[in-house]
Amino acid sequence: MDLNNNTYRKSNFSTAFFFLEKKRRKALSIYYNFARYVDDIADSNIPKEIKIKKLLEIKNEFEKKYLGESKNIEINEVYEIINYYQIPSKCFLELIDGMLFDCGDVDIKTEKELENYMYKVAGVVGIAVLKICGYNDKNIEEIATYTGYAVQLTNIIRDFYQDYEIKRIYIPQTHRVKILGSEKIDINNNLKIKELLEYERNINRNYYKISSEIIKKNRSNILFVTSIMKNIYYEILENLNFESIKKNHKISNWKKIKSFINSVKEIYF
Repeated sequence: MDLNNNTYRKSNFSTAFFFLEKKRRKALSIYYNFARYVDDIADSNIPKEIKIKKLLEIKNEFEKKYLGESKNIEINEVYEIINYYQIPSKCFLELIDGMLFDCGDVDIKTEKELENYMYKVAGVVGIAVLKICGYNDKNIEEIATYTGYAVQLTNIIRDFYQDYEIKRIYIPQTHRVKILGSEKIDINNNLKIKELLEYERNINRNYYKISSEIIKKNRSNILFVTSIMKNIYYEILENLNFESIKKNHKISNWKKIKSFINSVKEIYF
């Protein structure tokens, strides 16, 4: 298990990581690379059965770790950050459950099902980030949950076409019926697809709004990194052009500076 490839440096999170002291930055990169590792398994072209087997083996190791029984030296670095930062087991076990969900075809039915999924693949990541940053105060669960929803729904909207090609539909059937008139998607009906994605963008804006309100209510220097992550992804959301939507949208340095300024306002003013 290679957790030292520093893939976080290529991510939109790298700007936020910059504001952490070296030790916390390294710990966050270890956790991020773990999350990337299990995500890559779920996204790989290997047979579904092998994906599931690999993920369950990893999950079993972490279950043993939290029971004090694991001796797996391949993930010693991860064990070290678990112990030092007191990262809860769900930050690993539920994340893996989310990746297991992604191993097969995906067709989300309700908004509640979508939120449950987003919590597993993004909310628990938010908890780990907050713990590594040193935040152990009230509302940690609420901050992580709504920030996770906001970031993950941005990814879902951004990657809609790519996910559809591999039989993953994360936009709930209830939303599809409301906007498209059917749970089935006519991928060639560009006008209706754009209407659907715009509908999701408006829902997503509300997740960002709730996340910002909770962060403002719990103002703390320690929340600065989470705030920057959130605000960078908000800029990505607003930058999406449904006329020419592509995978892995990047934002300009100016937009990153704008995210920084908004986080300063959110935390300090």
